[in-house]
Amino acid sequence: GKYQLVAHEGSEEGMMELFSTVPIVIGENEWTLVVESEFDDVVKLVRNLNNIRTAIVFLIMLAMTVGGFFLYRWMATRLMAEEKERLLNALHQEKENLDSILKSIGAAMAVYNKDLTTFWRNEIYDEIAGGKIHIPGIGCCLRLDAKEEKYEDCAVVSTFSDGEPIKVEKKVIDKNGEVTYYLINTTPLKDSSGDIFRVMELVLDVTETKTLESQLLQSEKLASIGELASGIAHELNNPMTGIIGYSELLMEEIHDENLRRDAEHIHHEAFRCSKIIQNLLTFARRQQPQEDPVMLNSVLDTTVEMIEYEFKVHNIKIEKDYEPSLKIISGDGFQLQQVFLNILNNAFYFLKYRGGHGHVWIETRNTKKGVRVTLENDGPKLDEGVLQKIFEPFFTTKDVGMGTGLGLSISHGIVKSHGGEISAVNTKRGIAFMVDFTVKT
Repeated sequence: GKYQLVAHEGSEEGMMELFSTVPIVIGENEWTLVVESEFDDVVKLVRNLNNIRTAIVFLIMLAMTVGGFFLYRWMATRLMAEEKERLLNALHQEKENLDSILKSIGAAMAVYNKDLTTFWRNEIYDEIAGGKIHIPGIGCCLRLDAKEEKYEDCAVVSTFSDGEPIKVEKKVIDKNGEVTYYLINTTPLKDSSGDIFRVMELVLDVTETKTLESQLLQSEKLASIGELASGIAHELNNPMTGIIGYSELLMEEIHDENLRRDAEHIHHEAFRCSKIIQNLLTFARRQQPQEDPVMLNSVLDTTVEMIEYEFKVHNIKIEKDYEPSLKIISGDGFQLQQVFLNILNNAFYFLKYRGGHGHVWIETRNTKKGVRVTLENDGPKLDEGVLQKIFEPFFTTKDVGMGTGLGLSISHGIVKSHGGEISAVNTKRGIAFMVDFTVKT
C-alpha cells in the first residue's frame, strides 16, 4: 500500500534497472502500477530536466536584466523629458517677465547682428519703425540721414565701425506731416575677447520733452519781450505825458480856430498813444490768474485799441457788433485779452500778406449757457485737416520764422482753464473763431 522504488540487476550484464510500484485504489478495487526503466535512462532524464531548468532560469534572468535595462532607459528618458519641459516652462516664464519689464520701460529696443539684421527686438521697436522709416529685420530702423537706401550714417553701423556708444537726436516727419522726435542710443556688445559681435539700439520718443523744452524757452522769450516792452512803454510814457500837457495849454492859449483844431488833434492822438502805452504796460505785467467779474465787451475794446493802428495802416477794417446787455462772466481779464489778441494777430498776418484790404468782424452774443464771442475775418479758408490741428502746440501754417505755433495753443489752454470752449470753422466770408464761456449762476 506504499510507493516503492527498487533497483536490481537487469537481464543484461552490468545493466541496472529501476522498478517503481505505486498502489492505486479506486472505489473497492485496488491496483498496483509497476513502472520499469533502465537506470541510465532515468539518470539522463534527470540530467535533461536539470539542464532545462538551468536554461529556463538563465532565460528568466536574461529577460529580467534586459527588461530592467529598458525600464531604466524609459524612466530616465521620462525624467529627462519632464525636467526639460520644466526648464522650458521656466525659461518661457522668464522671457515673459523680461518682455513685460521691457514693455513697461516704454522704450524701443533692438539688438543688431553685424549684417544689420535684428537678433532681437521688442514690440515697441516695431511700432515705432512700422510704416515710418524702415521695417526692422533688414537693416537699421532710424538712421541719421533718413535715407533708406544708405547705411553709412546709421548709428548702429557707426557703433560697429568705431566701437563707441552713440547718442543722437532724430527728427522724423511722417507722411501726414506729423513731427516726432526720437533719442537714439547705441551700445556695443562685446564677447570675452573684446570683439564687438552685436550692437544694442535704444530708441526713446522724446517729442513731449522737446515740446515742454520749447514751451519753456518760448515762455522765457515772451517774459523777456514783456520786460523789454514794459521798459520801452515807461520811457515813452513820460514824454507822452508832456505832449498831452503842453497840447492842453496850447488849446487854452490859442484863439485861432485852425491852429486850435491842430492842437486838439495833437492832444487827441497823444492821448490815444498814452492809452495804448497803458494797455501795453498792463499786458506786459506778469499777472497772477484772477477770478473776477469780466465784461467781455470792455476786454475786446481794450484789445482792439492795442492793434487798431496796424490794422488801419494796412487797410484792414474792424467792425464790432456787441450785445449791449452781455452777461458778465467770471475769469481773468488779462488772460482773456491775450486770447483775443492772439486770434486778431493771426488774422492780421494772413490779411496783411494777402495784400491788405481785409475785414474783421467781432461779435458778442448771449447764449443759453453763457456768452459767445465770434471773431471772423475774410482771410483764406483752411483745410479740414488743418482746422483739426490748429490748436496743437507748435502747429502753424505761417511761413518759416514767422510764427512759433504757440499762440492759439496758449489761447486754447486759457479758454479751457475758464471752463470754456474755442473752435475754428470756415465760413462764407473766410474763417471764424468762436469762444464760448459758461456763466455761473
